[in-house]
Amino acid sequence: MKKSVADPEALSLEAERFACTLTCGGASGATLITLSGELGTGKTSFVKAAAKALGIEEVVNSPTFVLEKIYQLPRKAGHPVS
Repeated sequence: MKKSVADPEALSLEAERFACTLTCGGASGATLITLSGELGTGKTSFVKAAAKALGIEEVVNSPTFVLEKIYQLPRKAGHPVS
């Protein structure tokens, strides 16, 4: 999927929508998400906004040079975490 956003606020809203698709569907198990793009295209900003929307409070680093990073999601009512 490819999306374009006009500004940081639109990027944040898109990240929140994306985070909802991960948590609102009731899916269980692991989810693998891959990102690609040139340096400076907003991958880190997107990941930080999505992590915030998911309730992740730890520091979120640039995904560009990370082979694997696991973030524990907080338990929320109606959204069981396995």
